[in-house]
Amino acid sequence: MNDKNSFQARRTQRGFTLIEVMVALVIAALALTALTRGLGQYVFQQSQLQERVIATWVAENRLLELQRLPGAQMESRAQETALSQDWQTEFTTSDTLIDGIQKVEVAVTAPAGKQPTVRLYSILGDG
Repeated sequence: MNDKNSFQARRTQRGFTLIEVMVALVIAALALTALTRGLGQYVFQQSQLQERVIATWVAENRLLELQRLPGAQMESRAQETALSQDWQTEFTTSDTLIDGIQKVEVAVTAPAGKQPTVRLYSILGDG
């Protein structure tokens, strides 16, 4: 009789077994690992996007300088500071099929970059 009561007492106890707890911990660890990896990629993409936006602003400023001062002798390479970072800018002009209109390319390179971060194209007229 005593064995029957102890069996019923064990059967009525509620709770998780050690295996169930371990499986739950493994699932939680995998989910947190995936979440951490996803957040790392998000932060990396945000920093690249920020770099491209700032480089675009720098290139637009350089294009505006060229448009405001047509015919002025400007250095084709320059260093500009934007948001406490130094950016390398380079512009090239080439003739088009229409007299008096030139194609302008402005390339902006990030402070630690070797390749241009962004390139903008525009046209300039003589008058």
